[in-house]
Amino acid sequence: MAGNRLGDSEDEAGQRNFSHEENGRALGEGQELAIAAGAWRDPKGGKTTISDWGRKVLDAMVVEPGTLYNYEGYWRRDIEPRWGAWGVADPTHLEVQQWVNDMVRNGPGVPTVPKVYFLFAQIMRAALRECLILYTPCEGIQLPKSPQSAHRYFTQPEAGALLHEFAAKPVVRAMVDLSLYRSLQRTAVRRSGRIAY
Repeated sequence: MAGNRLGDSEDEAGQRNFSHEENGRALGEGQELAIAAGAWRDPKGGKTTISDWGRKVLDAMVVEPGTLYNYEGYWRRDIEPRWGAWGVADPTHLEVQQWVNDMVRNGPGVPTVPKVYFLFAQIMRAALRECLILYTPCEGIQLPKSPQSAHRYFTQPEAGALLHEFAAKPVVRAMVDLSLYRSLQRTAVRRSGRIAY
């Protein structure tokens, strides 16, 4: 039997036995105040595994099928293997930040890391809303910035090949010619939807 500062103990079945009625009453009043203040949480709720909780959250999501397919992949590949056995109240902010950093170095790649993190943060916010945890460790996590792609311009031979390709189509050739001389990037011309590469 283990005791605590209120002078109570637990029996083998895990039931609390108070040595003084006042201690039991004080604990009850403290719980009532926490409930009224919105700060109470089920002490057993935080022990719910992230594996069980995450599955419930994924099953309850209302998202497009393609999004759900991506979420299921992030869950199986990146979230459940790392956090599945943990209770929802166990991860700390530093542990989540370290996980994000590890994914950047060894995981799915910089463009995918924020998407994986966003799903994990949704799962933890759902635990917060359901009063399983008092705070989410996902607040204030620093995510990687996607690297900016370098501008790529046509070389002289590429520009000549394009002009030659569209020589028989004067309107298209005029557009290509204008684009080339206005120093537009390949991506800008591609986005116009008028020339297929």
